[in-house]
Amino acid sequence: MTTQFKYTPAFFLTASYDYLVGKGVMMADGKEVGAQHYNQVSLSADYFLSKRSDVYLAAAWQRASGTSSTGAPAVADFVNQGDSSNNHQIYLRVGLRHKF
Repeated sequence: MTTQFKYTPAFFLTASYDYLVGKGVMMADGKEVGAQHYNQVSLSADYFLSKRSDVYLAAAWQRASGTSSTGAPAVADFVNQGDSSNNHQIYLRVGLRHKF
C-alpha cells in the first residue's frame, strides 16, 4: 500500500507499507523451514529543483519473522543492501538526482 502526497508542485511525500509472506515446507524430520514473513514501512520526501533535478530523502524499516529456507531464524534484507545480522534493519538514503 503506497500513498503519495503532493504538497506543492515541487514537493512530494510518499509513505508505504509492505507485507511479504513465504510459505514453509515440511522437511523429512518434521521441521518446517522457509515459513517467514516481513513487515516494511517506508517514507520518502522529494523536492524538485528544476524539471530535471531533484533532491530526495528515503527511509525504511523492516522486520523479519519466522525461519529461512535453511532453518535459521529469518533476517531482514533490503534488496541490494545485504542481509542484516538480526531480524530488523533500517535503511536511509539521501541523494541529488539529475535526469538526462
